[in-house]
Amino acid sequence: MTKSGKLRAALIGVVLAALGGRSYLFWFSGGDDSKSPQFKAQRPDGTLWASSSLAGRPAIVHFWATWCPPCKTEIRDFLDMARSIKGRVQFVAISQDKKWDEVFAMVPRAEWPPEVILVLDPKSEIGEQFGTFQLPETYALGADGSVLRKWVGPQEWGVVKGQLGK
Repeated sequence: MTKSGKLRAALIGVVLAALGGRSYLFWFSGGDDSKSPQFKAQRPDGTLWASSSLAGRPAIVHFWATWCPPCKTEIRDFLDMARSIKGRVQFVAISQDKKWDEVFAMVPRAEWPPEVILVLDPKSEIGEQFGTFQLPETYALGADGSVLRKWVGPQEWGVVKGQLGK
């Protein structure tokens, strides 16, 4: 096995271990071993959150917006999935809306689970760094920040949640 192949296998192993040792290879397979970009973004309380705080943890980074029709139908399933597997993976929801009022008009602040880091990307700069070209898009990151998988378009997060168990 090549060095790259060993690294990929190790990263998938770390992610699987973080997810409780269950078989989720289908979920995290693929990717090109590229590193995710580092960024800072505003949280609802006005503080800046740095992606460097993800170091050492697998993460799911989800780009969405209230003006995106497919995002409207899938965001609640995404949040339900985050609630059901909390602690095993860090969830980051990056809204490409212009203002927090737009976000909270669709999903009230009280309905955002604490397991999800919510940040705003009003100029789509973070999305551009990731290579996002349509919403929604979601990235699975290894504990070392490598991109393990990219999903383009809406996903059936309820199906994934059911496979992960409660």
